[in-house]
Amino acid sequence: MISKTISAEGDYYGMGWYTKDTKNNITIHYHTGSVISFNSIMFFVPQRNLGGIILITGYDEPTI
Repeated sequence: MISKTISAEGDYYGMGWYTKDTKNNITIHYHTGSVISFNSIMFFVPQRNLGGIILITGYDEPTI
């Protein structure tokens, strides 16, 4: 079993990925990263057969 940590917002974190459960019982798995002036978000939603990568130029940490 992979250990996971629960954040103050109720999200789960384990093995470098966050897991967020929405109000509609949809689970979103995502991972963010950043260096100066560049940010990225990689996500997938198994129930919707959906995934993607968002690349951003800017300094702020991306959020979902």
